[in-house]
Amino acid sequence: MDRVEALDAHLRSMSTERVARLVATLPDSAIDLHCWSAVLERIAILAYRPTVVEQLNLAQQQLLYAIATVAEDQNGLRRPPPTLDSGAGTAELGPVSLDAVLERVGARSPGRARQRAEAELDRLVDLAILWPDGREGFHLADDFAAQFGSERTPPDLRTVAEGLDAADLHRMAKALGLDDPADRHVLTADIAALLTDETRVGLLLEEAPAGTARFAHFHALHSMVVRAPAPGHRHVDWLTERGLMVPVGDHGVMVPREVALVLRARYPAPFSPEPPVLVGPVSDRESDRGPERGAAAGERAVAARSQEALVALLDADDHLVAALSVWPLVLGTDGVQDHPALREELTAAGTHPDVIRVWVEAGGITGLLSARGGEVGLSAQASTWAGLPPESRIAALLGAWTQIPDTALWWPSPEEPLPKKRAAGVRRALALALGDAPEGMSLGAVSENPQYRRVLGWEPHGAQRWLVDTVQWHQPFVGADTDATDRVLRALHEAERLGLVAYGTPTMLGRALSAWCRGGGEEQVADAAWAALLGRDGVGEPRPEEEGGAVMQGPAECRERALAMEIHALLGT
Repeated sequence: MDRVEALDAHLRSMSTERVARLVATLPDSAIDLHCWSAVLERIAILAYRPTVVEQLNLAQQQLLYAIATVAEDQNGLRRPPPTLDSGAGTAELGPVSLDAVLERVGARSPGRARQRAEAELDRLVDLAILWPDGREGFHLADDFAAQFGSERTPPDLRTVAEGLDAADLHRMAKALGLDDPADRHVLTADIAALLTDETRVGLLLEEAPAGTARFAHFHALHSMVVRAPAPGHRHVDWLTERGLMVPVGDHGVMVPREVALVLRARYPAPFSPEPPVLVGPVSDRESDRGPERGAAAGERAVAARSQEALVALLDADDHLVAALSVWPLVLGTDGVQDHPALREELTAAGTHPDVIRVWVEAGGITGLLSARGGEVGLSAQASTWAGLPPESRIAALLGAWTQIPDTALWWPSPEEPLPKKRAAGVRRALALALGDAPEGMSLGAVSENPQYRRVLGWEPHGAQRWLVDTVQWHQPFVGADTDATDRVLRALHEAERLGLVAYGTPTMLGRALSAWCRGGGEEQVADAAWAALLGRDGVGEPRPEEEGGAVMQGPAECRERALAMEIHALLGT
């Protein structure tokens, strides 16, 4: 089955709602629901769906890079020519077999690593980044090579060797322990034969300085050029002397094609199937966050603090709804600006600024707030919101909190102005990390001003370091920012204000929200919110059933619903 036919079959096997969610990842300008073939064409191009790639965890990203190396190796690490129907300059990769992918990441044998790899591959198939080829393998997106493939095509070893002068060629042969025949062509063939033999290359690298084999494998995986290496670079010098790296251009070296194929086949590609594991005792700083100095917070103390935060959140919700019906917010170029009377009202009520900012951002996602004529005020769904039980409002706000991008849409952070670039979603990654924390373990939340921490040169330690690393596992793009630690800890401070964390410990509600982010039902979050409002440390008996009625519809839900109706009409399902 060819790529387009396989993608067509894959999408038609899904429900209309699932297809609508995939189509919703496309920008409006790229959606054409008048023709099904146009939908298939857009879904198959990842550049149209950057938000999908941004939500992938580290294991999923590593699998995609490993898949790219498998597909490249099938082509002999030579970039295939563009096809007529793939667009100018676009080279298609694949398909690849499941066994080859598992072999590449060292997960072919039965065990936990294989289970996790197969589960993450299933998720990538659900997102239509990959799709089944009908033969225990996967087709790849049209621009897979551009998104996850090598930076450039490495040079052929034989071609490079033939271009060397006689002195350099003989020095390379001597370093490799080869006999030095008089015939240059014979010597070149002997060098190429040695460096394309996996066993001999393995023996060669066993003699290399510490870390050199890892250095060579990393650059072979990504076909990366080492730009202008400084003289005396121990890895580069050792590798270039033996032809395991060769010059490219005037100011760089890289692993040649034949050697890269050997290294890729010999060593498994990086694969971290699960988040980091938190081990070791709680530090003094983390223990101090209990209700009594020197004692870790118990379950009842955590439940009481969570209850206190949720009651404050509901009070803030009541005050903000009442205040915005009188004083709408002004939507400016630098975010939302509040009315002086509104600020005075909220200050008098004791509403924390972080809660206000989160509530405003979440209100835009839930559909409670809307922008009209340069103002942000209550939408037509305000009456629906008022009729929801408290636990349902909390569940809606928390779900929206995980969807708030790290760049504020309406309400900039007090520490810095509204960023001009898109940033990864730290809050969802933090919610996922809360479910990875061991039961009863304090994460040592730090709530001081991040600028103050930066001046002191503070760095996370212990469980705090684990938290930052785990957030980055769930959202690798976080690690690309220099202020990643500040943003993670600031999101953790927000989580404390929302009852998700207390004394640095994930609460029952925090773990329920984490389960929801992993695909659990929203009812579980509402059940946990109801129990937390009662001060319980477990859900226990079920909450009273809600009477059927209207539900909130945010902009994203409304868009998906409209797309589902159009797709239903298009496919006749």
